[in-house]
Amino acid sequence: MTTNNIDKIFRNGLENHEAEVPESVWQNIEQQMSGRPSNRRIWLVAASVALLIGASAVWMTTGGSQPVTPTAGTTVDTTAAPQPAAAQIDYAPNYADSAVFEGK
Repeated sequence: MTTNNIDKIFRNGLENHEAEVPESVWQNIEQQMSGRPSNRRIWLVAASVALLIGASAVWMTTGGSQPVTPTAGTTVDTTAAPQPAAAQIDYAPNYADSAVFEGK
C-alpha cells in the first residue's frame, strides 16, 4: 500500500466521525472564560508595579531632574571662599628627598 491509499482509508473511515465530549469539559471551559484574570495577567501587573516602584526609587535617590534651590527667605553668601571637603592625605613615600637619590 502507498501513502495515498492509507490516507483514503482513514479519510473514508473517519469522515462522519464525531467524538462525544463530556459535559464537565464544557463547564471547565466556560469557567475559565468567565472573566477571571489569568495568572499571566496578574504577573504582568505585578511586574509593572515593581518596575514603577524601582524606577521611582532610583529617580528619587539620584536627585530627580531639578537641582536643589534655596527656599524663600534664605540667603546664600556667594562671596565666601569654598571650603575643601576633606584633607587629602598622600600615602606615597617621597623618595626624591631621601639620601638614596641624592647620591650620598
